[in-house]
Amino acid sequence: MGCGRRGPRPAKRPVAGALAVGLSVVWLGACSSAPPTDPVERARQSKQLYQEGVNLFNAGELDGAIARLNDAARLQPTWSLLRYDLGRLLVVRAQRSSVASLQAEMRARTARQEGQAKEAERLLEESRTLHERTLADLRAAQGHLLYALDRMPWEPNVYYYLAQVHVGLGEFARAKSYLEEAIDKAGQHGAMSHNLEQALRRLEQYAQAQERGLRP
Repeated sequence: MGCGRRGPRPAKRPVAGALAVGLSVVWLGACSSAPPTDPVERARQSKQLYQEGVNLFNAGELDGAIARLNDAARLQPTWSLLRYDLGRLLVVRAQRSSVASLQAEMRARTARQEGQAKEAERLLEESRTLHERTLADLRAAQGHLLYALDRMPWEPNVYYYLAQVHVGLGEFARAKSYLEEAIDKAGQHGAMSHNLEQALRRLEQYAQAQERGLRP
C-alpha cells in the first residue's frame, strides 16, 4: 500500500459503560515500515504501526491494537489524530476492564456465600487487578486525549471521550462539563448531537443513582 492511500476504517464495536454511544472513528492510512533513522522514516514506520493497529482492532484484538498505537505514538508523539485514537481505544479497554472487575467481585461474593473462601479471595484479587488496570488505562487515555484536545479543540468526539474518562474516575461534574462542550461543538450535527444529548441524560441519571448509593 502506498503512503498516500488510506487503509480500512476501524469497525465500531460495543463498548460497556454509562456513556456508550456510537460516534465516528478517526483513521489514517499507512505505508511500509523501515527503521526510524530520520524523521521521514519515523513517520513512515509510525504509519505502518498505525495500520497494523487498525488491522488488529478490526480482528477484535484490542490489546494488540493498543500496543501498536503506543509504538506509533512513541515515534510520532505530535500526531494528534493518532493520539486521539489511542486515547479512544484505552477508554474502550478501561470500560471493559471495569465491567470484568465488577463481575469478578460479584462472583467472589457468591463463592463466599457458598463457603469457597479460597476461590472468593482469588476472584477478589482478580477484581482488584482489573480495577488497577482500569485506572491506569483511564489516566493514560486522559493524557492522549488532552493532547488531542489542545490541537483539535473543535472536535466533539475528543470531548466525548474525555467525558468517558471522568465517568470512569467517578468525576461526574467534569464529565458533564465535557459532554456539554461536545454538544456545543457538534452544533446541528444531526445524529451526533442526538447521541450526545442522550449520553448527557444517561450521565445525569447515573450520577444521581451513584449519589443515592444505587446501581443505575
